[in-house]
Amino acid sequence: MERTIISLFEGDLEGILAKTFERIDSNGTSPKAIIYFADFENFEFYTEELYKKYPDCSIIGSTTYVNFTTCGSSHQGLSVMAIFDGIECATGEIHDISTYPMRHVDNIKKAVSELSSTENACCLEFTSAFSNGEEIVLDTFEQGLKETGITLAGGSSGANPGLFMTKVGLNGKVFNNTCVFILIHNLNGKVFIHRGNLFKPTNVILTSTDVDCEQRIVYEYDNEPAADVVAKNLGLSLEQLKKDMLFHPVGRIKGKELFVAGNSRINPDGSIVYLSRIYNQTKVNLLEMANFDSAMLELSTTIRSRLGHPSFAIAIQCNSNSMILEKKRLFDLYTKTLKDNFTNFVGLSGYGEQINNVHLNQTFVTVVFE
Repeated sequence: MERTIISLFEGDLEGILAKTFERIDSNGTSPKAIIYFADFENFEFYTEELYKKYPDCSIIGSTTYVNFTTCGSSHQGLSVMAIFDGIECATGEIHDISTYPMRHVDNIKKAVSELSSTENACCLEFTSAFSNGEEIVLDTFEQGLKETGITLAGGSSGANPGLFMTKVGLNGKVFNNTCVFILIHNLNGKVFIHRGNLFKPTNVILTSTDVDCEQRIVYEYDNEPAADVVAKNLGLSLEQLKKDMLFHPVGRIKGKELFVAGNSRINPDGSIVYLSRIYNQTKVNLLEMANFDSAMLELSTTIRSRLGHPSFAIAIQCNSNSMILEKKRLFDLYTKTLKDNFTNFVGLSGYGEQINNVHLNQTFVTVVFE
C-alpha cells in the first residue's frame, strides 16, 4: 500500500471523477485525508462528488490558478492528493474573515483537542481571496494554536486573472469569505515548512507615507503618488509598470528575512493596491528577480538538511509567480525540482501564502512530511 496517491486529470467532468476515484481506490483502502485543487468553474461539483464518494475522509480544497503535481500540470481539471496512513487529522472552518474571524477561534481549539498529540503536527489552511482578511485570520490562528507547538502554512485560493472571486471547500461544502483548515499530525516523523523567494532586494528603499492598511492601498511613497515613485525608480512609464507589475513587487526586510508584498493593481489616482498589508511609515525595498537555479538549489538542500527522508509535500505559491515562471518557461523546472525531492506532491497557485503568523505574496511555501 502506498502512503499517498496523486492524481491529475482533465477533460469531461464525469471522466475526471471516474479516473480520480479509480486511482484512489487502486490503493485498496480508504484514505484518511484528501487535499484537492481545481478550476473555479467546476470546483463546487468536485467538492460535492468527492465527499459523496469518501464521506468518512477529511477532505479539504481550494480553487487554483494552475494545478501542479507529481503527475504534471494543468489549468483545468482536478488534482488530488490522497493520504492513507501515518497521520491523524482534524478539520474546521473560520467564517466572517473580512470582519471578525476571532469569533470562531473555538473551532481551532476543538480541532486541536481531537489530536492525540500536537508533536510533529501542522495546520494547513486555505483562505478565500479578496476579503482582505488573511492577516486577521492569522491572528485568530495565533490565539487558537497558542502553546500547542503546531506550525501553520497555507494559501489564499486562486483563480484565473480577472476573476475576482475564489472558493474553498471542506467536507463537501463550498465557502467564500471563509478559511478552512486541517490539522495533520504526522505519525511517521517530522513536518518541515520551507519558505523560499524568487525575488531579491535592490538598493532602492521607499517609505510609505499615506496608506489604508485594511484596504491594502499605498497612496504615497515618500510623500508622492506611489505608482509615480515606483515607476520613476524603475525607469519605466506608468503604462509599462501596469503591464509588468508581476515583476515589480516590494519587500520588507527583517533581519535576514524578506517579506514580499505583491501588486494587485494601480488605481487612477496613482495609488497601488497590494495583496498584503503595508503599514504607514514602513520602509520597503523594490525587488528584482533572483537567480532561479539558486532558489531551487536552496529549496532542495535546505529541506534535505532538515528531513532525513522527505515523503510527500504540499507546495503553495502565488499565481503571480506561476505566471512569471510560465512566461520565462521555468514552470516545468520548478515542478521538476519538487518531483526530484519528494515521492509525491500537490500544489496550489493562489493570491498569497501564509506561514505561521505572516501573510506574504510571491513566495514559495513547501510543507514537507517525513
